[in-house]
Amino acid sequence: MYLKKIQKNLEGNKRIIIFDDLERRTESLDIKEVLGLVDYLTSGKSIRVILVSSIDNLPENEKDIFNAYSEKSIDRIYEITSYSNGAPENILGNEIWNSIKPIYHENSKTNLRTMEKVKYFIDEIETKNSDIEYSHKFNKQDLYLICGAVILFVVEHKKELVKIDKIEKESMRKSAKRHYEKPENRFEYINSYIIGNKLNNDMMKNLTSILLSWFMTGEIREEKLVKVKKQVEANNFEKIPLFMSEKELMKEITDITSYTDRGEGYISLHSFLKRLDELAYIAEQTKLDFKHDACDIVDWIFNKTNFIDYYEVLPHNILLVKQSKFIVNVLDNLNYQYLKKYNQKITEKLIMNRDKGLLNRIDVFENLKDLHRLLIYYEYKDEEQKFLSNLKNNEWYFPLPYGEIKEEHWTYCHLLLSAINQLSDKRRDIKKDAVDFFEEKIEKSKDEIFKYRMRSLINQYLIS
Repeated sequence: MYLKKIQKNLEGNKRIIIFDDLERRTESLDIKEVLGLVDYLTSGKSIRVILVSSIDNLPENEKDIFNAYSEKSIDRIYEITSYSNGAPENILGNEIWNSIKPIYHENSKTNLRTMEKVKYFIDEIETKNSDIEYSHKFNKQDLYLICGAVILFVVEHKKELVKIDKIEKESMRKSAKRHYEKPENRFEYINSYIIGNKLNNDMMKNLTSILLSWFMTGEIREEKLVKVKKQVEANNFEKIPLFMSEKELMKEITDITSYTDRGEGYISLHSFLKRLDELAYIAEQTKLDFKHDACDIVDWIFNKTNFIDYYEVLPHNILLVKQSKFIVNVLDNLNYQYLKKYNQKITEKLIMNRDKGLLNRIDVFENLKDLHRLLIYYEYKDEEQKFLSNLKNNEWYFPLPYGEIKEEHWTYCHLLLSAINQLSDKRRDIKKDAVDFFEEKIEKSKDEIFKYRMRSLINQYLIS
């Protein structure tokens, strides 16, 4: 009855009816009903219907229904694979579009409505801070790009770590995911994986956490934005050392480690080390006194909380091009200290897993194997010896399977012994020491099931 009434009201003149945003309809409206309505309306000669939808955003079960029923209801389907000419510029204006284009070209399926949100957000920021003055340091291009990155993350990526999923190495992928999925670390993810090295001034990354909070909560933080502007304007890193006077060079060399104390802001470790390398190289080629010790620089780096980069690569590989002997010494020392702290961290984690029964944290075994491989590769013999001593002194971090156990406990035992077996590819005495330890445990135990379990594990992983 209802459908007939609609059709009767529309009869007469030829009409085109457009249904937009099929994926955003109310839940009470079944997709079958929509397609049935389209079929009914187009049964006559005077009505044509255009149905606009982002099929990718339909739930999986509705995609199946759409594909099954659309053949009967829809004559032709057009797939829009690119924007109409000039659409982003028309929405954003040339200045904003040219600023955010580097990140949006990497996300070619971005909805034009997302770009509208970028425009509204930038307008809101500039309206609330109408007296803000841009400069070559605190520049509007970077501000616009950060706004675009924030909205891309929240709206298009739905706050999911889509870039992390593309990391090939599983242990690195899981480790990065655990770090960045914490709400307080989301801005770091945006800085590292969406913005990357696309800013004119790295110090502008201080804005990301402020703008992310502003967009997600509506909490306006004008005073923090003003504070960041002062930090950015205080940055002297953009001046090329080769073009400095001797007095300027000596001042920057002297003050290099007090720079972040003054700015209290974001400096990427890469940017700092690159600057350090430039200054050290000039000092090495001249008679200028560099004044710094590599070990002191490394200690300072590890004590600074505002070096917030989260690296997938070792410190040794942060700088691909190294000019000065000093920076080579710094990176060697930094790499050693990094692996030393990593060794301590892995030890603490494995002890905690065993003692607190956290036996679902199995990604640590990849970390264990990677750490041992790197200690051997870099010939850090004292730290490798400490690694091996930690294994033995902490009873191989092994949760002995006495009495009734759960499947995750048994799986953990298998994976840990498998890791120890692989460590023995580099150091063959590991297997013998492990077997001696477990045989002693078997000998002292009266638990026959425990003995059976341990012998099966030993035979599978430690007896070659």
